[in-house]
Amino acid sequence: MSMSLSNNPHNSSLFRILSEHAAQVPKQVAIAAPGRSSMTYRNLIQRLSRMQEALHGLGIGCNDRVALVLPPGPELAVALLGVASTATCVPMHPDDEHMEAYLSDWHIKAVILPCGENDRAYTTVHRHGIPVLELTPVPETEAGFFALTGYTHFTPARQELPHDEDWAFILPPSDAEPYAEPIGLTHAYLSLAAWQVAARLKLDMSDSCLSLVPPFQSHGLVAGLLASLIVGATVICPPDLQADTFFQWLDSCRPSWYTAEPSMHQAIVANAPQHDAQIRHSSLRFIRSASGALPPRMSRTLERIFRAPVIDAHDTPDIIGHNNTLSAPRREAWATASLTAVSA
Repeated sequence: MSMSLSNNPHNSSLFRILSEHAAQVPKQVAIAAPGRSSMTYRNLIQRLSRMQEALHGLGIGCNDRVALVLPPGPELAVALLGVASTATCVPMHPDDEHMEAYLSDWHIKAVILPCGENDRAYTTVHRHGIPVLELTPVPETEAGFFALTGYTHFTPARQELPHDEDWAFILPPSDAEPYAEPIGLTHAYLSLAAWQVAARLKLDMSDSCLSLVPPFQSHGLVAGLLASLIVGATVICPPDLQADTFFQWLDSCRPSWYTAEPSMHQAIVANAPQHDAQIRHSSLRFIRSASGALPPRMSRTLERIFRAPVIDAHDTPDIIGHNNTLSAPRREAWATASLTAVSA
């Protein structure tokens, strides 16, 4: 089954696109996770709307920068979408060694952290005096459901949703270039990039993606999360990959495809001989690889094991062209941005 949007998806904010899915196919599953009940598009929009209300009440609105430092899983996915539907989302890996620099230089207004974990990230954020919002998963409910608590001294923000040309995300540079410029992505550009990936993969609403790459970088964000959501399909958001649990997810979640990095494929292949039954009953129609070249021998081995074609997308970046970095005017605005304007 295909999804036809009445509005041009190339020029729409993520929230508007998801809202249209919620109106057209409210019971279609949007977010799933192993061992959890699924979240429909209707419930996803309800969660995003409530998160908008909460953030606006805390003084966070359009173009404010909110960092997310959360572990992989459905809560991360929904929180990403909620922040990007309200402000500008800056996802950071919990173990990113450059977090100190990002918090110093990127004018972050608030940080969302897991509740009750007093780890290095908490220490770093508190050292900078940035307000912390704590996210508490509710595992007995649907995937992606959480409580968000915290306090800021900001006055409530205008209840204005981001526009197409507002930044949805600012991504840290890749590990290969940790001191490169951050990657700023507008809603219009990001929806176009996700649509391009979905078109290349011929995705439709019947698909479900097991995304093994967390959305801290473009692979996990664009191909792993947004390409499916842009066409009204399902995204399965597991916790950190363990090679044995992958085969359990394959059996219980029944994805039609999965996307991973070469090192993850290697771990899967190494553990495949112990999971013949789960592999035989898998429903994969293809496998995607990115974030590095997949050796041809590994590609052939995956195709033999899973009886599905492998698409090596490392030469086809998820974020394409000059828009993947900050333009000259945006770099100037970034460098001269007033800290008081951002944090007042």
